[in-house]
Amino acid sequence: MNEELELIFEEIKTLLAERKYAQLYSHVKTLQPADIALLFEEISMEDVILTFRLLPKDTAADTFVELEPDRQMQLIALRDTGNTLRDPLTGEQVLVAGADVGEKLLGLTAQQLRNPVETVAQSTLRGLRLIPYRGVGQPGGMLLAVRPVLPGLYIQNNIVYYPVSLPVFFVLLCLLYGASVLLSFLLGETPPARLFCTLRLVQGGTEVSFRAKIDTGCALREPFSGRPAVLVSAAALETALPASVQAYLAGEKPAPGMRLVPYDTVNGSGLLPAFFPEELLDENGRPLHGCVAVTGRALGGTGFSAVVNPALLRDDA
Repeated sequence: MNEELELIFEEIKTLLAERKYAQLYSHVKTLQPADIALLFEEISMEDVILTFRLLPKDTAADTFVELEPDRQMQLIALRDTGNTLRDPLTGEQVLVAGADVGEKLLGLTAQQLRNPVETVAQSTLRGLRLIPYRGVGQPGGMLLAVRPVLPGLYIQNNIVYYPVSLPVFFVLLCLLYGASVLLSFLLGETPPARLFCTLRLVQGGTEVSFRAKIDTGCALREPFSGRPAVLVSAAALETALPASVQAYLAGEKPAPGMRLVPYDTVNGSGLLPAFFPEELLDENGRPLHGCVAVTGRALGGTGFSAVVNPALLRDDA
């Protein structure tokens, strides 16, 4: 690192400590993505998040691929969930609700909600407790929380689970299905008229075609542009697979300019290497404006080698 860059880094650290965001933005926007990644190695994760949010979209995307994998995962985790609060006594995740919920559900006043420590000390309500938090760019504090007293109630990944009998489950399932059909009708949304399609991709002078499953459960998007993605097995792309993606799948560090698409499944979460192809066409030759995420594994099922987000096939995608 040269002396000039070190001086810039020191000035940025000072601006972060003093929370002078306008001046901070003026400094970081002039840096190259590789230099910003170096800066992120020298500052706290809290300051990394704060600075990252100030970056222009394209700079943020290029900076992201320069970061170490652990930093990438931390940013993705915070972007996707935003809430990592847990009860310090039980380790259970905390579902955050607004003050109106506390007033209606617990019968607490606004003053009691603003003073959680005193409220817990003085209240006789069952299950009240304190949850410590720390926000980005602001001091920490305590949140007032209540542990559900309904037997069997369980919270995991911000989803509330409650045990019900089998007959009640089927009644609720029918009601929810009917409500979803009605809502889709009112919103004008319809399920895909077909389950599969054939896509053509042109990259580096090579053209390949592959069969894709249209999956309403696939919500993959490139996080910075917001464009929908199609997930393709690396074997299906053959020689059209960019060298940078091949290297990443082989365990190397992401190359500058390569995009990464976050995914979250029941089996875990992570990052998929991705790229914007020179051309991506549907079976009618219509251009599709999305990115291609690549997996080194064979996709489940036979007869297809890709899974596509239905939003990619819509005219307004």
